[in-house]
Amino acid sequence: MPNPLEFTDAFRTFDKNGDGFITKAELAEIMTKLGENVSAADLQAWIESHDANKDGRINYREFVSFIKRINPGVATWSPAATKRLPEAKLVEYRAAFARFDKNHNGGIAGTEIADVLKALNRNPSDPRVKDVVNKLDADKNGILNFDEFVGLMETLPKLQNGEYAK
Repeated sequence: MPNPLEFTDAFRTFDKNGDGFITKAELAEIMTKLGENVSAADLQAWIESHDANKDGRINYREFVSFIKRINPGVATWSPAATKRLPEAKLVEYRAAFARFDKNHNGGIAGTEIADVLKALNRNPSDPRVKDVVNKLDADKNGILNFDEFVGLMETLPKLQNGEYAK
């Protein structure tokens, strides 16, 4: 079970004014930075659905509960992977993973992987990209879990820079 304090930096990324709560305005700012165009009604619905104490804001405990709900694999993250990346980057990756994991099963497969690649301006049929995805799918089940997804996000820029070799 992860230590709830490990999400402190992520929470602070959302809690722009440091008051201990995530408001609709703060959530809107983060979603915009992540490239999401979310309506005010959708933001309000999100806040309401995750606001356990119904005060109109998301506190730290509610935030941790949300993260665990959108990514059940959070408890299996390797400490090495967490240590390698800054928390702000992990927040972005968690949000992206949740966006592409359309069926919320804790993995990205098939067309979901293609959607990720297209969003990153990558051709899913490029043999180099296919090779990267196949190598990152450690358990060879055709589904990228969060750790494998982070590997994909970290590896694809290397293809562009010519650093990746088969």
